[in-house]
Amino acid sequence: MGVNSYMLDTMLNAVNNIGGLNNRPPDVTIDKDSEFFDKLKKANINLEELGCILKETDNSLIISCAGSGKTTALILKIIYDLYTGLSYKVVEIPSASGVNSVRVPANILVTTFLKSGAEDLKKSFNSWLQRLNITGIDTSKIVFRTMHSEVYQALKSMGVEISIVTDNTKYIRASMKSFGVRSVMSKSRQITVDEVRDIECILAYARNRLDNKKYSHPLMTDYNMDETVLKYMLSDTKNQRREEGVMDYEDLQELLLDALKKNPAVQSVIKQRYDFIYCDEFQDTSQLQYALLQYYFDAAKRVICIGDDDQCIYSWRGSDINIITNYFIDDYTPNVYNLSTNYRCKSTILDAVIPSIIKNENRAKKEIKAAKDGGTLNVLINHTVSELIRSVQNDVYNGKSVGIISRTNNDLLIPALILELGGGIDYCVSKQLNVRGRLPRFVFGCIELLTKRYSDYFEDYFKQVLSFGNKSEANLLCDILKNNQNLSIFSINSEDLEASVPNLYYSLLEPLRSYRKGADGDRAAYDVLLFIMRDSFRGTSAYAKKAHDLFDYTIDLIHSELCQDLSLYELDTLFNSTIPSHLDTRTTRNNALVKLTTVHEAKGKEWDSVYIWNDNDGVFPAQVGQRALSQDEYEEERRIHYIAWTRAKEKLTVYATQGTMSPFLEECEIEPDIAEYKVRQTFRMNG
Repeated sequence: MGVNSYMLDTMLNAVNNIGGLNNRPPDVTIDKDSEFFDKLKKANINLEELGCILKETDNSLIISCAGSGKTTALILKIIYDLYTGLSYKVVEIPSASGVNSVRVPANILVTTFLKSGAEDLKKSFNSWLQRLNITGIDTSKIVFRTMHSEVYQALKSMGVEISIVTDNTKYIRASMKSFGVRSVMSKSRQITVDEVRDIECILAYARNRLDNKKYSHPLMTDYNMDETVLKYMLSDTKNQRREEGVMDYEDLQELLLDALKKNPAVQSVIKQRYDFIYCDEFQDTSQLQYALLQYYFDAAKRVICIGDDDQCIYSWRGSDINIITNYFIDDYTPNVYNLSTNYRCKSTILDAVIPSIIKNENRAKKEIKAAKDGGTLNVLINHTVSELIRSVQNDVYNGKSVGIISRTNNDLLIPALILELGGGIDYCVSKQLNVRGRLPRFVFGCIELLTKRYSDYFEDYFKQVLSFGNKSEANLLCDILKNNQNLSIFSINSEDLEASVPNLYYSLLEPLRSYRKGADGDRAAYDVLLFIMRDSFRGTSAYAKKAHDLFDYTIDLIHSELCQDLSLYELDTLFNSTIPSHLDTRTTRNNALVKLTTVHEAKGKEWDSVYIWNDNDGVFPAQVGQRALSQDEYEEERRIHYIAWTRAKEKLTVYATQGTMSPFLEECEIEPDIAEYKVRQTFRMNG
């Protein structure tokens, strides 16, 4: 978005009303080092690596490892600088006797990636002040913000009127319709939620990168998008927001950066906002944000950035690992420190995954070590769905907090079903599970072919199992059923079906009709339907692999002790009514001992006992379309696996399938007696 003349004039006029220091005198420090360090020792804080970091007076970059307490380290650095006077400034105030030099609190920005992270930083700051019994320091000039929030406040201070929109769904849908952008895998007439999410990632990636990769998001090939189409969609969605008089946070960042490049007056405003800057989760910074931060950094007295390059997992929406591993070091020559001790994971867990993560080439060279010995690591190969419920029940009985981690929300469906059906376990999910996504709809929703005369999704189910070029048969049969509500696929005359929709009849309808007439009836027909649907996902793509996994686990599930006595109609109610409504309530149970979460949502969190679900190739690493991953993508996938592994404090249990185990799991050093193999009982129909 370009900066119009009104906005630039408003910013320029605001400069005259903002005071600040053009020439900062040297810091006036108070010799309270020993007093502060005594407080830390009483609080049992390990000062082996932290001590030098706290005393640093120049720009610094702190490279941490998982579980090293990096947020605590940053908070203690902020408090130390306040307590000792390092983050105060001296101003000269005229008086009757001349000019007096007065020490006053400096303006301090503490910024991080997520809004929840900024809130947690502020809570941690206040908590540590109380824990260390520190009073009397002025904290009025310190703010905790995301970069989005800071840009918003900066623009408001310059008189820019802002109306924010946080949901771009309707703009993206409209743009997809205008340019005919659909997934090459799509069979639905309507744009799906999954497709909108993919396009949202593509657009965010392009907007947050400033290099020549901005028009090459890996998902673009799945939508037959080229640079031209992407540029049109970027412009179109922006114009839609402009017409409604709203902006999103990327608009604000683009607006401010554009103004900074064009107007020295705006630069002056930004330069006067903060004297000291502390950046948490620095590895998640995007190129757009770094370009903005440089205007802040250039004017600041001191910049302290902390992050873990091994936990950089947001490149799909624009973050760039090179900012923490190369660019900041080249641009600001900071003193670099390491936090290498993991206080979370016990040695058995941590030592196993280190050989994997150090294989990444683009990473800071640092030692990683566990502070505590012991721990339990179980790698379970080919285990059944019933194994999880028994193990989780045992953890809960023993008072352990439990995290069940998957690569995506879709991968969480089976664990959620197992816990829901097992009963007696209070669990929550970090985000609403997409039960209505394309894959779960085929697995659970296709039962409607057996229980209903017609539904909105009949056409999708038929098209999935038809050979290419015969989709007109699905349209024909759906029109017949829709216009004749008294008919079903089981009551229409067989000869009529065979004559009018022969491919559909032989691929799906005839097998279903035959098995439904058999001794096992409806349940046998559902088995057949699931196997036909499963086999319709052909090829070796990541999507096909995920489909096969979900179908296989579902087949196991409906034949397990949890579901074996349920009728077809009870399964239908369970899968398509009861469970979706129950899952909707699971997002609010934040105090539950058991939490289901994706790796990205688990970042920064920890549990006593962690389960990594489906640690298989195609999941870790996730595959992108039909192509091979680039080295950068593959290394990021390894980092994602490392993060999942390092959420466990005492016990880690990994579920995998023989023959398709994740290459990252194979890189881990696991003792032979840790891996347990069982024959997974996947039910197959005779013949």
